[in-house]
Amino acid sequence: SIMVEEDGLYVFRSRSDDACKLYIHEELVVNQDLVKEGFKDVGAIALKKGLHPVSIHFLEGTGGERLRLYIKKTYDNRWEELEVKGRFYH
Repeated sequence: SIMVEEDGLYVFRSRSDDACKLYIHEELVVNQDLVKEGFKDVGAIALKKGLHPVSIHFLEGTGGERLRLYIKKTYDNRWEELEVKGRFYH
């Protein structure tokens, strides 16, 4: 799950060396389906304050593995990297 502190439109960005998909409430938000070093994809979703179910599908081909996810509110300039200890709860 992911915790958001206030209602709003949130933008998510992925960065991985292979492919990933980010679902929130079973809605596809980020679809980085190209297996390409450093490729990025961006998507947005309106969320209310509170916890939201998240599913991440990650494809690792060959070589190093990396998956980073970032979040920001629509009009913010600064991206915040999501961390397992910070915003994701198991």
